[in-house]
Amino acid sequence: ALEVQGPRHRAVLVRSACNPPLWMCPLAAPLALLLLPKAASTSLSNWVGLLDGFQGRWSAFRAAAGEGDKGVARLLKKRFANSSRAIVDALVERARGARATVISPPERRRTVVFSDLRERTGALDVVPLASDCPACCERPAPWRTKVVVGRHPLARLVSYFGMAWLGNRHRGNFSSWSRLPDWLLHVTGVSPSAEVAQIFGPEDEYHTKPLADWLAETRVAPAEVTRLRLEHLETDLRELGRVLCKTHSFCSRLPPLPRRRLEGGPVSDTSGGGIGGPTGQPLQRAHAGRASRKDAQPSLWHLWSMA
Repeated sequence: ALEVQGPRHRAVLVRSACNPPLWMCPLAAPLALLLLPKAASTSLSNWVGLLDGFQGRWSAFRAAAGEGDKGVARLLKKRFANSSRAIVDALVERARGARATVISPPERRRTVVFSDLRERTGALDVVPLASDCPACCERPAPWRTKVVVGRHPLARLVSYFGMAWLGNRHRGNFSSWSRLPDWLLHVTGVSPSAEVAQIFGPEDEYHTKPLADWLAETRVAPAEVTRLRLEHLETDLRELGRVLCKTHSFCSRLPPLPRRRLEGGPVSDTSGGGIGGPTGQPLQRAHAGRASRKDAQPSLWHLWSMA
């Protein structure tokens, strides 16, 4: 989905089809990126859009959307003037995404990126053509440098809680920061909660799944990937540029990373307490408990211990 109206001042890809376990494979660079939710995946999707030169097409959608869906329809009809009316009508309806009349209400809710959040911001999204989006690949070619972006695991979980659970009436008693510690203890497996489990769905599993689990699912060994840290993303991207130049003779200057809405830190102080505040001790208990479990996979804990 492409945001064409909203708080941002440019067209922004807010949802990509290249979600794990799929990789995002730019056409203009020898890369394959595995983008974890809540680890700068939106910024990096737009960064790939810069690499592949899609910003001009996205800007055209944004300009057309000044007249709403009618403007987008006019743009597509002009762009595909030589195509049949049936094809153009299908493209126009598809571009409306969650607003399409052919989508049932339950399905409409699932097609929007956290629909409640999108509606609150007053954003308008369109679904661009596949040819206007970064390419996905299930199994990257061997010559591509595989890249994963990791984030401090506690910061990633806190960020997701703040986005999808905080203030959400569908989350029952777990919609306030005061319940964050208990939620974390459940998600990390330290102290499972039957109450959380009842309202913890596939979407939550997807957004809290550790990096190690994603790599295992894609059958990629940690040694095969180049790791970028969200907390040091600008620096790590410069190092990635040097790797690409040395390995592939791809020495073109990489574009700057689009400004991120949330800058990473060792642990985001989203709750007002941070690692040392009111939620600090439960966060540390969750960390210590996970690390002490014999069956716990190292996932991001192990990666960050190597940083």
